[in-house]
Amino acid sequence: MLSGIVLDLDGTLVDSNYLHVEAYARAFLEADRAVPRAVLHKQIGKGADQFLPDLVGNRQLAEQVDARHKELYRSMSGYAYPLPGARELLAHLREIGLQVWLGTSAQPEEAEQHLEALGARGRLTGTVMASEVDASKPAPDIFQAVLARSALSADQTVVLGDTIWDVESAAGAGLRTIGLLTGGAFSAEELKQAGAIAVFEDCATLLASGFPNGF
Repeated sequence: MLSGIVLDLDGTLVDSNYLHVEAYARAFLEADRAVPRAVLHKQIGKGADQFLPDLVGNRQLAEQVDARHKELYRSMSGYAYPLPGARELLAHLREIGLQVWLGTSAQPEEAEQHLEALGARGRLTGTVMASEVDASKPAPDIFQAVLARSALSADQTVVLGDTIWDVESAAGAGLRTIGLLTGGAFSAEELKQAGAIAVFEDCATLLASGFPNGF
């Protein structure tokens, strides 16, 4: 029987992944680097500190691209919106008494805006963001911090995410992950190969399945 759930934000609850892709693409172009958006899409869900150095091979340029991405994303973030069933899932989870935690690589100001759109006030038990831990996803630090702060046990907790980076990060903390396809970068097969115990189209189909029964 589940006692808690840890939710990713971008691509899981909010349709923002493609906005991040575009912001990164433009930031790279301004730095005279043309990185295919398909490549960038596969990296969303990792912390910028985890993938930018590999793409640019230069710490100073990576920091420049990261800073510009944040500026560009702020100008686009108003176009993000809750994904199907996200608001209803949050309401349902709190109604049945589960601890509901947010574990995300999003910046605090980004998360605040999206949580407002989700009507998440009063529905989250707590949040852990990459800025609060030593290493972002796919390192396990975010989920380890959730377990430490919540006193939840790993076997009674499940993660909901949209990328293989969520799955890998959760597994490193001993947690199971349910995958969603709303992030757009990974197929059901890819998520399952990474270790997801189940994959759903979106929060609405997960809720319609009777979740959390069966998990």
